[in-house]
Amino acid sequence: MSDPTPPTGRHPIASHPRLALLQFLALFGFWMLLSWRLDPLYLAIGLASAAGLTLWTQRLTATIVHADRPSPGWLRVPVLAWRMVAYVAWVLWSMIKAGVQIARIVLTPGLNIDPQELRFRTGLRSPMARTVFANSITLVPGTLTVDIEGEWVLVHALYPEAADDIISGKLQNRVARLFDEGDQPMIDPGWRVDTSLPTSLDPDPSDSSLHNQAEPRHPAHPDEWGDDQ
Repeated sequence: MSDPTPPTGRHPIASHPRLALLQFLALFGFWMLLSWRLDPLYLAIGLASAAGLTLWTQRLTATIVHADRPSPGWLRVPVLAWRMVAYVAWVLWSMIKAGVQIARIVLTPGLNIDPQELRFRTGLRSPMARTVFANSITLVPGTLTVDIEGEWVLVHALYPEAADDIISGKLQNRVARLFDEGDQPMIDPGWRVDTSLPTSLDPDPSDSSLHNQAEPRHPAHPDEWGDDQ
């Protein structure tokens, strides 16, 4: 396996041209998604911005993404680019579905929630892959990446079904394909109830603290008033 660190005096793009091309295409695609303009001026600004960011951050990207393996071959570039587009579309669709579910929970009176925390070990090797994985969890409504330390990930879920794509390995496998990593198995979740949040917006009638609160006593006669009243 070749050393990913470029020789002294050699720019990382010369050592990782395919990685640089993938980064450039991703940045330019993101620009097009935000601007949604095909005017020559906007296209030129997008091309210049994507090229400048790729040139400026390539050393960091090459170190993080391919710290332990060489860049993908030229024939893999179109495949990885397509996987990137498909992944973004899948995450957006997951956000829409989860958002509808959260809206149903909020708008349905008396519907209990069951907040949980899930701690598990991920098989993703690349630090960048783990970062994409953690951020994707947070982007989808109903789940939040609380902490990630090495291989261990802590996720908060508003209700257990919100983490189905995580437990089944579907999300991890999609991220793994982006970075040419192997298949990820289903995880064995270590659920534990998060008692920091109420499970219902309605007050609990059995809570004695709601009935045993003494009413404040106000003096009824002026002789009982203090000097400050």
